[in-house]
Amino acid sequence: MESSTKKWTERVKQMARKYISIWINWVISDSIMSSIHEINCNHESISCLLTVFVFPWDSVDGVPITGDLGEKVDEIITVVKVALAHAILAGCPVLEELVLSDNWMNLKNIVISSSTLKSLKINDWEPFPPLYDPTSACKIKIDAANLTKFDYTGVLANEFLLNNVSSLVKACIHIPSEWPKEIACRVIDLLKQQRYVVSLKLSSCTLECLRFADKMPARFTVFSNLSHLTLTLKIGNYSFGALMDFLYVCPILQSICLSEGFKKCMHLGEKDPVLLSIPLCMSNCLKTLTFNKLHAYNSEICVLKYVLKYAHVLEKMDISCSKSWFPFLKDTSKVRKELETLQKSSTACVIKFS
Repeated sequence: MESSTKKWTERVKQMARKYISIWINWVISDSIMSSIHEINCNHESISCLLTVFVFPWDSVDGVPITGDLGEKVDEIITVVKVALAHAILAGCPVLEELVLSDNWMNLKNIVISSSTLKSLKINDWEPFPPLYDPTSACKIKIDAANLTKFDYTGVLANEFLLNNVSSLVKACIHIPSEWPKEIACRVIDLLKQQRYVVSLKLSSCTLECLRFADKMPARFTVFSNLSHLTLTLKIGNYSFGALMDFLYVCPILQSICLSEGFKKCMHLGEKDPVLLSIPLCMSNCLKTLTFNKLHAYNSEICVLKYVLKYAHVLEKMDISCSKSWFPFLKDTSKVRKELETLQKSSTACVIKFS
């Protein structure tokens, strides 16, 4: 192994000296990945030391890699990406953790099948995303019977199919609302594939995309295992409405965490239509509500009162106040007194401020 590693290192150095200008000009170094060292695979661990992005071939499918690649560069990169993807995955029979970054997403089809894969993270994010084009989508199929953790961040310009993932325990989804109307159906499809999770983390802008989906609750399957739900980013009217709809398909939800509070522009009152009905999990299962960065907006106080009124088995309400202060807001001590003196449906509930 030591001699082969030494030869490989020398090979990389030779290719780097020969083609460095091409790599830089065509940004191949961001797309093609190889190692100057080794990938060890055994039944206990996989150690990967990937330290250099290289292009270690003189030709690809008979296409020479020479000074002027011209229009052939995209074809070459695509061929090599497919070959590398298959080679890397096939060479890791006990792979447990995989990260796919956006520079693989311009392929047409990716199939990942692994019985040992436990954690999958997809970064399908571009700082300056192009216009939405469904015809250019990459179809990514994932078959992982032992997958327990799934993390997706991106603009959902591609299609995902998670097959045979009933073992899924944790999922985190963040989809910025670049094209909320265009991707609403894809957002629903991706969320439906998380229906086995126990713990789910969603960004508020992911929920905002759902406002363009007609009869949203009816289009979801029941999240029969979901007991913990976390909402990231500040919540607005659209995302709160989508959240309330989503709660109807979470019959055993026991914990909700609102990690960033509400947007200042949010308007919500006690007689707002979205608060006129009570999801089953709210009345029968919810035990913990965590509300971070409370600003004491009227909408925030309204929702806290709603939960205290209808959550019959609520045990704990943890509230942390925002460090920002505005003169037109209520003093948090007054909010605390107002909530503690409110008649609660759960006499065992403890309200904690921090």
